[in-house]
Amino acid sequence: LSKQNDGLQREVAALRGRNEELVRQLDLTNKRIDELNTRLVKLEPMTVMVDGVQVEAQAGERKAYDAAIALLRQGNYLQSQSALEQFMLRYPVSGYKPSVLFWLGNAQYANRQFEQAKASFASLVAQFPKHMRVPESKLALANCQLELKDLKGAKLTLKELTETHPQSEAAKTADQRLKALQ
Repeated sequence: LSKQNDGLQREVAALRGRNEELVRQLDLTNKRIDELNTRLVKLEPMTVMVDGVQVEAQAGERKAYDAAIALLRQGNYLQSQSALEQFMLRYPVSGYKPSVLFWLGNAQYANRQFEQAKASFASLVAQFPKHMRVPESKLALANCQLELKDLKGAKLTLKELTETHPQSEAAKTADQRLKALQ
């Protein structure tokens, strides 16, 4: 009985040791799962507001957009243009696209790349005709046309702006420019 008792005590001790090892491994596994969940949450799409519209954005989109806009606000137009172009390549179907096209056009205009700016503004107007930045884009498009010595095109764009968005600030400016161009 004594030998059996000693054997059972050794077996119980071994089982306790094994149980403690399993509990430790379970704790480590749970910690790893929590770390992975934390990482995955950062990668999941999020809902953000862009120009008054809610859009789904990937984790890096907002950061890339904010960085490009910060460069623009600092007056680093070449770097901002490059960052916005990279954004468009990396996120071609982004909810940020209308805003990126608008700011890209502004950066290109500031860099005196009027053809590219014209294309960016025209793309925004064509692809997103109901976007809030369309009136400003049409006005900027007319500015590009004027810089490119396309007086007839600029007049047509300004006239269209005053007809399609008569209540906008851009239309008021367009009306003044039309009068000045007459």
